[in-house]
Amino acid sequence: MVGVPGRSKACHTCKQRRIKCGSELPTCRNCAKSKRVCTGYQRQHAFILSQLSMDKNGRSQSNDQSVLRSQPDSGVVMISRWRADKSKPFPGAAGNRAMMPEMAAMPVRLPQKVSTQQAYRSRFISLMFENDCSVSGEMSKAYQTFGDRYAWPTHILSLPSLTPALESALLAMSTARLGHHTRRPALVQESLKLYTQSVARVRRDVLDKSARNSEQSLAACLSLLWYEAIECPGKTMDGYQAHYRGCLELLQMRGPEAYTSGLAHCTLQILRLHTVVLGNGSSGATFLAQPEWLDLPWSSQPDTKSFFDQLLDTLLQLPSLEAQTQTFQAAADPLRKLRCAWSIIEASQKTEDALQGWFASFRAALPGNGALYRAKLSRIESVVDNAVEGKLFPVAFLFPAFMVGQALVHYWVALMSVQARLCHIYSSLRGLAATLDLLGREKLPCTCECSGRSGGCENKAGGPGPEPDDRSKPKTATAARATHCLRHFNPDRLPHLERRAEWPRTIAYNVCQSAEYFLLDTNRGFGPASVLPALEWVREFWQRAPGSWAREVAWIDDMVGRIHSSGYGIAGALLKQRSFVGSRAGA
Repeated sequence: MVGVPGRSKACHTCKQRRIKCGSELPTCRNCAKSKRVCTGYQRQHAFILSQLSMDKNGRSQSNDQSVLRSQPDSGVVMISRWRADKSKPFPGAAGNRAMMPEMAAMPVRLPQKVSTQQAYRSRFISLMFENDCSVSGEMSKAYQTFGDRYAWPTHILSLPSLTPALESALLAMSTARLGHHTRRPALVQESLKLYTQSVARVRRDVLDKSARNSEQSLAACLSLLWYEAIECPGKTMDGYQAHYRGCLELLQMRGPEAYTSGLAHCTLQILRLHTVVLGNGSSGATFLAQPEWLDLPWSSQPDTKSFFDQLLDTLLQLPSLEAQTQTFQAAADPLRKLRCAWSIIEASQKTEDALQGWFASFRAALPGNGALYRAKLSRIESVVDNAVEGKLFPVAFLFPAFMVGQALVHYWVALMSVQARLCHIYSSLRGLAATLDLLGREKLPCTCECSGRSGGCENKAGGPGPEPDDRSKPKTATAARATHCLRHFNPDRLPHLERRAEWPRTIAYNVCQSAEYFLLDTNRGFGPASVLPALEWVREFWQRAPGSWAREVAWIDDMVGRIHSSGYGIAGALLKQRSFVGSRAGA
């Protein structure tokens, strides 16, 4: 070999010809003069099927020039063949002589080189996906029933090849995860370098018109989004929100019909979840709430929409309800305020009915007689717990599977948002009625729809309108008559809130009692990311709820602070930027 004393440094062709080689680069001059192929100086061996065969008399035949001509890259590989041993019969010479012409005519192909580095990178990435959100026992059926959004690693690992951007983004995620699990800060630091490289590669693919529409480009951007959520290297929400906006632009660019199956469909499902997390406190729904985006991605298999996807369909409509609430609060005209309040009440009732219907179907589909969770004594000691008042949340919820707990937390948050908004609207309408009474409502004109009838207005005192506790007619009809006229408006004729007024101590408590499950070591992958936004929503609603909830808010601050101190990146950003979600939610 080259560099080894006593070994020839000649090219392979000159060495076979037994002549002196000038060792010129890139090819030998002697080979060029004799019009021969210079096979180079490298010493990489590749044992291949040669055209060495036996004639009828048992003599060997070879055609080296034909081998070299068939291999344009043979100059970088030293071809090694087994010599024929004449003392032993050639395999198949006795019984399979008829096959020899076909074997001799087979083309010679060098095997592809398998990179150990590529195998190492693939193993590193596959380790990240092992045991994430795992289920066991009879809940494995629930995993298939409640959605396949976690199947995107399966689609990635089944791809024949990965783009450099997607590979580096996944490698950054896996290196960070393994660094935290093995407590090796060097790996976490190395993941930041890989993250920086992947950002540059994703930007290059986005600027390329032929690559920006690839599903792998969208998956790479989503991987960077997850890295920001898990590591949050800048300690702010800027990086996370920038990657999220980029994902939405790539998503919208291809159209809803491009996400019916495969990796693209799983990516859409995950981005819908991020949209729900970021859009709860926003004023206006995104394009994902449009009918075509709710239906076309499942058009090939309309019956396969999971329960969690059905829940997300409802949650994606909440920002539009929030926009109506902001219009109600900004309205200065009392009549416009009443009409806006009626539309909010009607939309909230429809949303609540949809949530209740989803919950009934979800519970019926659960194995184990619909067991949602089981209660156990809490092991978390909070700063608000003391010997006098005891533990604020002595009982915690333990869910049978991760996706069951995640679905229930999102359901509780959505129900809390609707019921808190109803309580807020009712309280505002009572204040408006009191103001109108002080100004003298009898002086205002009647704007009821029935005011032009010969029988008079039904909403006048003693008229044929229903009593406050009359349930014989639909609630919407009662609310409509009670809110369309400033003169005859009566908030007591609105549908009763009943249990909805108890949301601060029922639904909000359910979310807090679920936090301990998501902070378990087995859910360290995405558990905190699932419960952190929910805790923030509860905190923002408690701050606007009637009564004193200072102890409960302090408990949430303690939980978020613990997650931040444990190294979970996005918690620190939430502590600095609490307006991230739910800041404008009316409660």
